[in-house]
Amino acid sequence: MKKRYDQEDSYCTSFITKVIHCEKRKDDYCIILEKTYFYPEGGGQAADQGYIGEVFVYDVHEIGGEIIHYTKEALEVGKQYECKIDWKRRFDHMQNHSGEHIVSGLIHKRYGYNNVGFHMGKVIQIDFDGPLSIEDCRIIEKEANQCIMKNVDIVASFPDITKIDYRSKKEIEGDVRIVTIEGIDACACCGTHVRKTGEIGCIKILSVEKHKQGVRLEMIAGMRAYSYLAKIYEENHKVSVSLSAPMEDIATYVEHLKEENERLKKEKDTILEEYFTLKIQQNINTEFYIDYLEDKDKKAIRNYANMALEKGYETVAIFNKHEDVYDYLFLSHTMDVRRIAKMINEKANGQGGGKEDMVQGRIHCTKEEIEEMMGVIVNGR
Repeated sequence: MKKRYDQEDSYCTSFITKVIHCEKRKDDYCIILEKTYFYPEGGGQAADQGYIGEVFVYDVHEIGGEIIHYTKEALEVGKQYECKIDWKRRFDHMQNHSGEHIVSGLIHKRYGYNNVGFHMGKVIQIDFDGPLSIEDCRIIEKEANQCIMKNVDIVASFPDITKIDYRSKKEIEGDVRIVTIEGIDACACCGTHVRKTGEIGCIKILSVEKHKQGVRLEMIAGMRAYSYLAKIYEENHKVSVSLSAPMEDIATYVEHLKEENERLKKEKDTILEEYFTLKIQQNINTEFYIDYLEDKDKKAIRNYANMALEKGYETVAIFNKHEDVYDYLFLSHTMDVRRIAKMINEKANGQGGGKEDMVQGRIHCTKEEIEEMMGVIVNGR
């Protein structure tokens, strides 16, 4: 296995080296360098990206002890190139991976749970083999950020593992790279890390939920956490201005709005029911009840139709206009309303269906066209 320079110096982002192998695959090229600081995907951490000369390296893997750099263009074997690693991406991974070690180490230290799964995507996902509540996570989050403020050392070394306690997802033999965070954690790891906890900036735990026999925790750190919190602040500030409420009291104001909205909804429903009752009483036809409404919700329409049936009407047809279409609802005690639906669907480019005593659907036509069709149906049945 070749020497892993990325593990010796995570801060090296520019170096000169020679291409010793270039092999074309179906859609790309596999490049091997004489030495490389590119981090290959592994241990839950995504690979580095960057450039070999002017050629973009979009992925890196370790295969059979060789570090393979994947490009879309060929490189000349034997030629030296200046290589540049995407530092923004690399440092983001360093901040978040180091942040994950702090969180996992604190959870192991406080609760005895093991990190049994780790993935760095848009958020950092960590699986633990024991239960955690959101309150537990808030305690861990506070301790993790206190660790950041202490700015303690993060050191990678190859100690005698028989003489130290360390975390690992699996049994390891031989030389093992241990990443130690002073007073917090010691963990077997091949990833890139910052030198001091202060470089992480901050840690934010986003969620925790039951997963298999334990929990899955989601977190972010570093500039990801800053960007997330800045976005949350901006959104909350907009709500604060809209409600004319202090930002720290938004939740209380929103709760009051929900209560007021529920009160107004009940009041609206009562008024609407009284309105429908008056409309039903004014209709002199006790056999077929037809009405046209605009922008009413489905629950209100269904209640209205049931009210008409309860008042003694045999068949009810309600048409509810939304922009340029009409939703319809047919209910009946005495006839198969599927026949009505089929007729108007054919004539008005509609669709819908249901049972013998209840059909609902949508048609594309004017009120005048509906009145003409219903006139034929009512008078011809």
